[in-house]
Amino acid sequence: MPDRDAVVVIADELTAAGYRLAGVEAHAADRDSAAAQFAAALAHAALVIITAEMARHVPRESLAAALAADAPLVTIVPDVLQRSLPPDLARDVRRALGIVPQAGISDSTMATLFEPDGPGTPAWLLTGNYRVILHYNCSNYYALSV
Repeated sequence: MPDRDAVVVIADELTAAGYRLAGVEAHAADRDSAAAQFAAALAHAALVIITAEMARHVPRESLAAALAADAPLVTIVPDVLQRSLPPDLARDVRRALGIVPQAGISDSTMATLFEPDGPGTPAWLLTGNYRVILHYNCSNYYALSV
């Protein structure tokens, strides 16, 4: 039976050591033991954290099923050396919603979603230039029209 509070980390030795220092149950795995340790963690933990590098060694079907399940919660994180990065969840959500960034807007660009007429009305994605325009004329409608 899963422990409601158990958090288990499956990672390389260096990353696992960091989680152990934080008081988390962390298992150092390698490519041969990652799948078995992942399955064992799923059987008793409420939260399973696995590094992207170790997730590469878990059968794709098992990992997909665990990520889709209601419990336990499973998340993929980078290891301390960032050898393998987890999937870009923000990118995947944007893609699923049909949001395509225009050329010139990077993932690191700070932006604000603005609904001048209230929720459920047309919205605008604003970048830093919007604030500059507001300093010249503090009307939102003016700044949007420029």
